Amino acid sequence: MLNGASRSIVTEGTLQNSAPIWSVGFNLTAGVGFTANWTVGPITLNLTYQDNLVNATATLAHAVEVDTGTSKYPVPPATVGGPYYLSLQASGGSTPYTWAYQPGSHPPSWLSLSPGGVLSGTPPSSVANTTVSVPVQVTDSSTPQITATAKLSVQVDDTGVKAGGLTWSVPTYVDTGSSDLFSVSCTSVSFCMAVDWLGNALSFDGSGWSTPTVIDPSATSGNFGVTPPFVSCPSTTACVAVDGAGKAIVYSNGTWGAPVSVDSKGFSSLSCPTTSFCAAVDNGGNALTYSNGAWSPPVSVDSTPNGTSGGGGSISALSCASSTFCEAVTSSGGAYHFDGTSWSAAVEVDPAGSLATALDALSCVPGGSTCVAGNSNGQLFMFDGVSWSTPFDVFPTHSIVWSLSCPTASFCVATDQAGDESSLLNGTWSTPVNLNTGGSGGYGGNFSEPTVSCASTRFCAATNVYGNASEGVG
Repeated sequence: MLNGASRSIVTEGTLQNSAPIWSVGFNLTAGVGFTANWTVGPITLNLTYQDNLVNATATLAHAVEVDTGTSKYPVPPATVGGPYYLSLQASGGSTPYTWAYQPGSHPPSWLSLSPGGVLSGTPPSSVANTTVSVPVQVTDSSTPQITATAKLSVQVDDTGVKAGGLTWSVPTYVDTGSSDLFSVSCTSVSFCMAVDWLGNALSFDGSGWSTPTVIDPSATSGNFGVTPPFVSCPSTTACVAVDGAGKAIVYSNGTWGAPVSVDSKGFSSLSCPTTSFCAAVDNGGNALTYSNGAWSPPVSVDSTPNGTSGGGGSISALSCASSTFCEAVTSSGGAYHFDGTSWSAAVEVDPAGSLATALDALSCVPGGSTCVAGNSNGQLFMFDGVSWSTPFDVFPTHSIVWSLSCPTASFCVATDQAGDESSLLNGTWSTPVNLNTGGSGGYGGNFSEPTVSCASTRFCAATNVYGNASEGVG
């Protein structure tokens, strides 16, 4: 199985008029999509999947030996009712190349293949939850001609909920041990990490979620897990998790380290914009930074009386665009700014801020100066790097804005406590759509209180306190 790809599917390849296939090469470049290459004599076939990832730089290289032309290739899944696109390319031999379905084969009626090698179509509901065979061939222009064939297997997922520019999958019960997935962080279409209240971590590899892995063995005795945990991953090989008991755990190259007690007040939020920098805030109004493998001492940020110019209350959310740009918001409607050296005084964002309309969610665009904050009355506020906007309604039911994720300045996803999703698309927030679809998820598929993380404008994942997970694909 090829790890790190969108999905690993058995693919059979044969070659006519040339030598047998003996080696297969793969490379996955997040930020562009992925390409799978395999050599059949003088022709190298390439599978390219574009997903327009943003701010992802992970690269995967893998080579395997094969026999009689059989190996495994990553082929992206299709979703019922959603457009499917896969570009097939060839190199070697003599150009131009001509693509076609294999003679006598029975390809899916909903999927067309152009002579240029583009597979496209929209799968109907009749093929939901099935795997369809796609037998293709490519012929070069040499004399005699060389033809290579491959049989692709495409999994068709059941229809999900269409919200904004994304189609969300039916919630799946993934955390059967705890059912309390409080935080998730995604860096690409093939990597997300989530943590629960009982000291477990789960990862998403593009095709599914792993079983829960214990990262804090002492959680059951009342440490990690008695208060909400948070996780932030700046890359596919680096994550940091913290919790309300003041413990921190570092993930590096596939392995979680030992829990370390860092802050006696307990953490209330965490953000890691790069692999060399994280910022965190605690329940006492303090901020800490993590750099070069060490945590700084807590620095007082919010020590003003409750209700004074946006100060007081507690720091409820934190988001960093870079090591020199972070914003933190409070339960009393205020915000603080970090410039890489020090924190500013409180700025009043929500004049009506109180425990009834607290600022509960926040996301800043990676590498930029744009942020979005949400309050407990279903309203959002935009920050342009200088000042905050007046509030505007996004969730008409005035439910708590539960989570925000903004991978770019023109695309954000917001969720509320009731399980509604709204997306910012080119300056306009979409009408909220409820992600509760029932099904096989935990607690009857209940998807209220979803925490969302978007790796790009084309991929997001959400988890909730009922142990369910859903992926949104655009």
